[in-house]
Amino acid sequence: MVRFEHSQSLNSTLPMVWQVVSDIANWPTLYDELVRVQIGPRANDEVRVTGTDSRARSFSLKVSTSATDESDERTVTLLFDASAPHPLGYRSLVWTVSEQGEQTHLTLTADYVKPWPVIGSLLARLRGHGNASYNLQSTFNAVVRQSQEQALKYHETVQTVLSRKGNDIISARPSDAVSSICELINKHRIGAVLVLDSSNNLVGLVSERDIVYHLARTGTSVLDQNVEDIMTRDLIVCEPESDLLFVMACMTDNKIRHLPVMENNQLRGVISIGDVVQQRMHALEAESDTLRNYIAAREWRVHGRRVAALEAANPLADTAR
Repeated sequence: MVRFEHSQSLNSTLPMVWQVVSDIANWPTLYDELVRVQIGPRANDEVRVTGTDSRARSFSLKVSTSATDESDERTVTLLFDASAPHPLGYRSLVWTVSEQGEQTHLTLTADYVKPWPVIGSLLARLRGHGNASYNLQSTFNAVVRQSQEQALKYHETVQTVLSRKGNDIISARPSDAVSSICELINKHRIGAVLVLDSSNNLVGLVSERDIVYHLARTGTSVLDQNVEDIMTRDLIVCEPESDLLFVMACMTDNKIRHLPVMENNQLRGVISIGDVVQQRMHALEAESDTLRNYIAAREWRVHGRRVAALEAANPLADTAR
């Protein structure tokens, strides 16, 4: 029996990491060698799981979980049947997720059984153990990556956008002429102007779409009307802690492109569809950099193993040079 262990501290919260580790249906995206998993009947905290690997070999295992809302540690144990062990020789895998201060600590412990006796054990040591360790490291990295992606999705809030773009508010009064709104839109290269009363309370919003709509109905005379005559009064707003998934859903469902940001009935800013797209582009760029670093690290590990194998096969190579 050989034991492998990998551990790392993450900035993601415990529930986010636990969601990735305990989602059995998502395992094919974590374990490179898995192609299909089928979830069987559940009894209390245990469930029977069967599946096949990339070589169409089948396996069966029992998955048990230990998780309570009050506990600062959760575990999920994968125990493979002795009669149908994992094709790579795993007997058990244990994921442990625990809170340590403001971070979440993730640990993977796995027991590996040599698949062949006597002479085969030597081959397992030279090749099998290396494959098992490599696949476990790959799985561990996949869990870390997906946990970070989960944290990124839920930590991207309206406040994140406001911190980047600022809280500047371009506004007008209800009694201003519509032509002044056009001047503000042109000057600041924006798509909408908030309307505030004399007490600086938000009472409406005028967008490019509103102006075009009234131009089509009444002609250029709309430019001489007051802002309050054409402004949108029933506004949909968001809060600084609202996540961007909520913001995008609001904009899509209501066919709008701007959301005022309110906190304790106070106007804090405005967020547009362009701000959301730009923030997602920043996030995708950061995710791309993380993925490139991950791939580079894997290539380096593979290269390192090949070099070590060549040196082991030819120990006098350095002396000869």
